[in-house]
Amino acid sequence: MFNKTGRQIIVETIQEPVSNVLKILGKPKAAPDGWRWTNHLVFQEVGEGTLAFNTLTRELALLSPEEFNNPDECPELGARWFRVPAQMDDKGSADLVRLVLESLHQRPEHVTTYHVFTTMDCNARCFYCYEKGRARPVMSVETAHKTADYVARHCGGNKVHLAWFGGEPLYNAKVIDVICNDLVERSVEYESSMISNGFLFDEKLIRRATELWRLRQIQITLDGAEDVYNAVKRYVDAGEKSPYRVVLANIQGLLDAGVRVMVRLNVSKTNCKNLLTLVDDLKTHFAGSELLTVYCAVVHEFEGIGIVPMEDEATQELFANIRLLDQRLEAAGLLKRRRLKNKLPMSQCMADSGSSLTVLPDGHLGLCEHYSEDNFVGSIDSDELDGAVVQSFRERFEPMPRCADCFEYPTCIRLKKCPSTAVCMPETIVLAKANIQANMLSIYNSKKSKMGV
Repeated sequence: MFNKTGRQIIVETIQEPVSNVLKILGKPKAAPDGWRWTNHLVFQEVGEGTLAFNTLTRELALLSPEEFNNPDECPELGARWFRVPAQMDDKGSADLVRLVLESLHQRPEHVTTYHVFTTMDCNARCFYCYEKGRARPVMSVETAHKTADYVARHCGGNKVHLAWFGGEPLYNAKVIDVICNDLVERSVEYESSMISNGFLFDEKLIRRATELWRLRQIQITLDGAEDVYNAVKRYVDAGEKSPYRVVLANIQGLLDAGVRVMVRLNVSKTNCKNLLTLVDDLKTHFAGSELLTVYCAVVHEFEGIGIVPMEDEATQELFANIRLLDQRLEAAGLLKRRRLKNKLPMSQCMADSGSSLTVLPDGHLGLCEHYSEDNFVGSIDSDELDGAVVQSFRERFEPMPRCADCFEYPTCIRLKKCPSTAVCMPETIVLAKANIQANMLSIYNSKKSKMGV
């Protein structure tokens, strides 16, 4: 392909588009009013030109300065849906693609992921806990046996993923043993992950976790460096030990045992400076570990199931702090960038996926970790699920006016029962764009490295 000056133009693909999406979109229509960039693009400048990622087709391409600055001279950009007719309805095209893909999508026949609440009790007293004020039931050994039986009968012979949750799941570790031993006896293949504060581990328990529980990944939350962390957690069983030092030692023990550790930094309106100190400490302890990833998450204050909104100025400051922390984590080698997914999501999370259930301490079954006292879909004592409740977790909010020109719209699924998607804040969009740009750079630099460039 050549432009008007006779110079060859080749759009370099870094990540291939989704073929089904291209088939649904078909060939671009005529553009009597000219062409423009689609709203579904995210750009990122690099030394050789400009990276462009299409969130609808999932294609990542490197555009030369000539292609980027004179796109109308490169018809290939229209053929590949980077450029669209000026009057095109971008939201409508995304709706069409999603409608067709969802009509073709088959939900899994069997449930293979189980989020098991071993207890709702916890040895920490974090001020922000969304379970604060709720009952603290503990799973019995009898219920654990029934849970294993339910899993074995409903997994369809497939490998099962068990996610241990709470409360603090280690507060009732004996039922994890019961469930895993029962699955071994019934020849059910499984592996597990856990969300834990990490304080109750020791060398013996780590060995049990890797050998019997087949623990492959764990998420551990840190709220700050030593003084802040200890003050926020307020462990009831800490004794004379510094919980912070105990948890860091346990993280190292888990890494040494081959468990992938995801450290979540809870970022609030007030703790950013202290978290910068924490990042330096984590770098000292864990720099170079391939199994450790550190990431930031917003600490929301909860009121029932709803999130208490912050003032606009505080929200802007909070997300600015997260961007600063992300930069520091990446510079320290602690933030592992994710690949850009090469397909469009058909569900938002575990609640509407059709492949996951929560098992509460009393044997009730649910669909979301945030709903531990109501909205049950069934029980381990029955093979039936409440279809009406299941469907209620799939209900989505109607698009907002600003969805029409949002780059995230093709992948955005806002569930009515999900507190984290109830409100769309401009700051989250800015942060999402920054994360996509960082992932674009990571993929591009990785490809360059493999080519020896």
